[in-house]
Amino acid sequence: MTAEGNISRVTNRRGNSPLVRRMFTRNAQYYLSLFAPRPAGFDLQAHDLDGWGNFRKALDLGRGCLLVSPHLGDINYYAELFVASGLGVNVLVEDLRPKALSDLVTKLRGRRGVRVIVGGKGALREVYRALDRNEIVAIISDRDLSGDGPEVTFFGSRVRMPALAFTIGARHKTPVVFGTAVRLRGDRIVADVRPPFIPTTDLHAETQRMAATFEEFIRRWPDQWLAFQPIFGASQRTRHGTEVANG
Repeated sequence: MTAEGNISRVTNRRGNSPLVRRMFTRNAQYYLSLFAPRPAGFDLQAHDLDGWGNFRKALDLGRGCLLVSPHLGDINYYAELFVASGLGVNVLVEDLRPKALSDLVTKLRGRRGVRVIVGGKGALREVYRALDRNEIVAIISDRDLSGDGPEVTFFGSRVRMPALAFTIGARHKTPVVFGTAVRLRGDRIVADVRPPFIPTTDLHAETQRMAATFEEFIRRWPDQWLAFQPIFGASQRTRHGTEVANG
């Protein structure tokens, strides 16, 4: 099972059935939240938002902000944090097939105040436009769909991870923020948002830095990692457009 193989790299053991079952439960919650109505009376003060002010620090530079995250947690729900904070947020997602599915997901996310940028022709132009509006662009970066990202160490294995955010950030002088948030019991959100930085042109070093930070996030909340596509080994590369991206 792919999820078991992925999570065993985190726990460093086999026999993770209870943890894998929770991963599938979280994944079902993620899909269901696409269709759920927006929560009434959403209150930022009810959530534990460590480092949330780092988004404002990044945006104060006037070059937008690149939020770089793993497939962790229910972004459909915690998008409410950005709306309640008055932060414009965009998310770069895979170009899904069939197109009707892609259109549906885009529409459902739009109801929550998230602007969706669909990968493919013209996507990079839309990313730069969002950054020029001084908005946040979220890029989920724990799986390298193209297969040509830098090879780094991730949970003790050599894997390729995408460096797109760092390429954009270095070129546009846009700060990168590593961050994630998870939805816990009682719909409480816990966020971990790291300080912004302008990436260098050393894509390998920046991608390794990302991998190390992702390890911290995933070890903290392993059952929230929606890792149902191959991350490690020869099967890492998969056909583009087979997954609804969490982001």
